[in-house]
Amino acid sequence: GTMSADRIVGLSDIVLNEYGAYIHVNKDDGSIEFGQQDANYKLVVDNDGVVIYQGTNPISFWEQDSFTVTKLNLGNFAFIPRENGSLGFRKVR
Repeated sequence: GTMSADRIVGLSDIVLNEYGAYIHVNKDDGSIEFGQQDANYKLVVDNDGVVIYQGTNPISFWEQDSFTVTKLNLGNFAFIPRENGSLGFRKVR
C-alpha cells in the first residue's frame, strides 16, 4: 500500500514495489532521487533543478527556466553536440 506522509518523515530510503523502485532522500543536501534498482536511469530533484541520469552521466536537466538535453533524436536523425561547442545533425539509423 501507500505510505502516509507522517510515516515517511525521518526515512531516507523507501522501496515502493517488488521491482525495486525507490525514493532516496539525501540528508546532506536535501536532494531526492527516484529510480529503480536495476535500471540505468534515475531522476534527481534538488534546490538547483531536476537532472535525469543515464548511469552516472547527466543526459538532461532543468535549471531555472531552461531545459537542456545532451542528445535529441528525431526519427532516423539526431542533433548531437560536438566537442567544439557547435551542433551537428546527422542520420543515426
